[in-house]
This record gives sequence, C-alpha cells and structure tokens, in this order.
Amino acid sequence: MGVFDFLKAPTFSHPRFGEMRFSRDYWRGKAEYMGWQDVGILLRGNRHGIDPAAQALCDELEARFDSMKDEIAKALYEESYIPCSQAVDRGEYPEYALEEFPTIESAADVFNHLRPKWIMFEADGEPGYIMIGIAAFWEIEHTLGVGIKDWHFDYLNGSVVPY
Repeated sequence: MGVFDFLKAPTFSHPRFGEMRFSRDYWRGKAEYMGWQDVGILLRGNRHGIDPAAQALCDELEARFDSMKDEIAKALYEESYIPCSQAVDRGEYPEYALEEFPTIESAADVFNHLRPKWIMFEADGEPGYIMIGIAAFWEIEHTLGVGIKDWHFDYLNGSVVPY
C-alpha cells in the first residue's frame, strides 16, 4: 500500500454494470441499460457503497420508463426540436448542423433521433429524482436533461453538464 493510496477513487465490480468508480458522491460506470449502449450510470452513494434508494430507482426505472415515454417525447419535440427546427428555417442555426438536421414529423419519432448519454439516480442528492442526459441529433450544442420525479416527467433542461 502506497502513502497516497487513500486518495485513489474506490472502485468495485457492480453485478450488473461492471467496473464502477466513486467520484463526487456517485458511483460511476458505463453499461448497456434499457437497450441503450454505453450509457453512463451514476448511482448516488458514499465511499463504502451505493445508496440502496439509488439502486432501487435504477432497478425500477426500466419497468416504469414506458409509462413516461410519451410525455417525455412530447416535451422533447415541443420544447426542443420545434424551436431548433424553426431556428434552422430562420437561418439561425450553425451551418455545419444543417447537413444532418433531422426531419421529425411527430413526438412519436423523437426517440429515433437521440441517444441517452448518462442517467443519474438521486440526482443532485434529491431522493427519488432521476436525470437523463440526452444527446439529441437536432441539438448539437447542448446535452438535454430530462428530469423525472416520483415516476413522472418533471421538466426538460435545455443544457446539462456532461457526466
């Protein structure tokens, strides 16, 4: 054991997500989750382990997500995609984005044009709160944040800090 080993971030092998590292109140790893590949998983805890409430949220989100999906898609479509699309029409969108800007006809198509980057359980230390960071193919400058509280869509954040 080295003199500074106590400064190293603890790690452990999660039975489902593999290698996780502790940093800033969260156990962090990347894994397949809900059919999405290479998603950052952030489970609130301390240096000794994952908070059981955060793990329970993680386990339960998979079963409950479909019931929230339409409301989330509607918010992404109306509050993010439509304003970006209108900015493109007005010529206010960065030129390099225009070649790849998707055409989305309805909220039902939104999930075909995004990729979840990370999911934070017990986000900002708030019990029962989940934040999903999303890379949307129409929003090239920001990671969008979908907030879920008490198993209901809470709000859409136009720019969240990457995990």
